[in-house]
This record gives sequence, C-alpha cells and structure tokens, in this order.
Amino acid sequence: MEATTGTDQESAAPDRESSPPTNYFRLYHQKKLLQAQEVGELFGIPPLEEIMRRSLIKAGITPTPQFCVMRNKRCLYRIDFAIFCRKGKIALECDHSRWHQRPARKKKDRERDRWLKRHGWNVIHLTEDNIIKNPVKAIELIDDQIMILGGLHSVE
Repeated sequence: MEATTGTDQESAAPDRESSPPTNYFRLYHQKKLLQAQEVGELFGIPPLEEIMRRSLIKAGITPTPQFCVMRNKRCLYRIDFAIFCRKGKIALECDHSRWHQRPARKKKDRERDRWLKRHGWNVIHLTEDNIIKNPVKAIELIDDQIMILGGLHSVE
C-alpha cells in the first residue's frame, strides 16, 4: 500500500465555468448588500412598503407609491403611499419600528404630519406590527377612511 498526498488533478484550480471565482462571489454579495434598503431584502423578504402595496392592491385600492408633495417646484415631503378619494386625500405611512422610534424621527414625523394636515391630507401611520401581524385590520382602517372621504377617486 502506497501513501499519497493527492493527484495533480485534485490540486488543480477549479474550472472557472463550473464555479465562479471568489472575487466574483464577493463582489456580487457586496453589491447586493449595498443595494438593500432593509436587512430583510438580503434574505428575500420583501420590504414593508411592498407588503403594504400588495395588500392594498389585493383589497382593490390602487395607491400612488412614493408620492412627492411639491412646494416651490421641489419635493417637500415624500409619502409612502398617496390614496386619492372623492372628498380628500390620504397620506399612508409605513413606520419601521427601529427608524420611527428615534426621538428625532418622531419630531420630524409630527412636524410633517401637521403640515400635511394643514394642506388637506388625512395622515395614517401603520406600524410594522400593524402591517405584518394584522394586515386585514390595517386594510380595514384604510378602507374606513376611504369611505369617510367619499370612496376612491376614479380616473375616467
């Protein structure tokens, strides 16, 4: 019996066509990491706004995502979802638990909400828990507000 340390074939470099180079792997994942807006995206979990958008559409509500409220020809506020009704408009915000619990963020949210309300918006904030754990109740809350505002504005 003869002891060997391996054949030339076993120690050869991997075939580039069958396995990507380490640098490619690293760059691909670094790019994915840098593009992710939320940690969940790295694991294939859709962002909170996407979950809300799907729930709204399933309920027959067509929102305008990332609606820009303009003032003096510039975007003053960006709303997660704008919903236009016959007698008013709804600013729907999806509040991430980590981000929106910060004192500075809470203050900015309050200032923004006051401005939006003064300019005819009905503001609804839904927390991460509202959206993830009880989407039916979240949609009911939105639907109730839509009915108060005369139903959805139809574009014909």
